[in-house]
Amino acid sequence: MKKLLISFALIAISYIANCQNPDNVQAMITGHKMNDTIKIADFLKLSEISLNNKNYAIVRFSMNFNDKDLFISSNSNSNKITDQMKNGLLNRKDKDKEIIKLYIENINVQKSLGKEINVTPLIYYLKTK
Repeated sequence: MKKLLISFALIAISYIANCQNPDNVQAMITGHKMNDTIKIADFLKLSEISLNNKNYAIVRFSMNFNDKDLFISSNSNSNKITDQMKNGLLNRKDKDKEIIKLYIENINVQKSLGKEINVTPLIYYLKTK
């Protein structure tokens, strides 16, 4: 009975997740996989995040990281990595930290004039030295 209930719960969760993202839209930084380590200089040269499905467009996203005791968050109202985001990384207080865990979250995408959906967040590690 427990196995049946667990199986049903997993199927329900999978169904709900697939209903929210019917075309399996995923965000990415071109040339990098999730959890990749990227040199900070290379990241600062990037201009955008992209999608695996050209029928959708990124409407907004946020970029977040920890800097000493602060949580730094910046928002973009497009797929562009903004100057504010890049400056936040350059002007961080913790200059001795060798790796920064970078979160790209709240990625909202939209099919032309369709309903917005939220896609899976991205995590990367930025090598600072």
